[in-house]
Amino acid sequence: MKLIKKVITILMIILITFSVLSDTVKASEPYGTEELKVLSQANGLIKACKKYNIKKIRSYVVKSDYVWHIKDKNIQKYIKKTQKKYFSATVTDIQINGKYAYVYLNVSNFDSASLAYNYLKEYFDRRLKNKSWDYKKNLTPLLIKYYKHYLKNVNDEDIWTDSITLKFKKKNGKWKLAKNTNDLYYMMDGGILVEMRAFIKDPLKYYWS
Repeated sequence: MKLIKKVITILMIILITFSVLSDTVKASEPYGTEELKVLSQANGLIKACKKYNIKKIRSYVVKSDYVWHIKDKNIQKYIKKTQKKYFSATVTDIQINGKYAYVYLNVSNFDSASLAYNYLKEYFDRRLKNKSWDYKKNLTPLLIKYYKHYLKNVNDEDIWTDSITLKFKKKNGKWKLAKNTNDLYYMMDGGILVEMRAFIKDPLKYYWS
């Protein structure tokens, strides 16, 4: 009877796991029960990133209150557009070591980091050279201009591909992302937030880099 219950549990986990898989998120290895639980959580996080669903992303992260994101709705529209069209991720392996699980992925996304780099350079340059330039008023319009320009002719150079490792930790019986690393933000928006955080930390150093 115990064996039958165990088999049923494993089958249910498998069904739940494959219900959240998309064409671009697949597992190629025959995982055990615990690995399948990690896989289900990892794929849930990937799916939330694809939709730029901040509330959902936070549900897969240990430090949910520290999931940084761009709050401006006008910019979010462009992030959601690029995420839907260009973001993809494939889980290639899962390894569990004690209370931590390591999820290995191949990830591709729109290179919003390069967009942000050029945008921030122009933004700061205008502020330095023209004191009358209303930087608060022009912050969003200038970024939208860059998004429109970049999205007109997207080529292979505008899409990056990388192999990353996400570290998960078990909390209250569920595997969740242990640390909010830059890899998470590259998955969420392609890298724009990573660039903006670097700029905010040290504008002068960023400008002259």
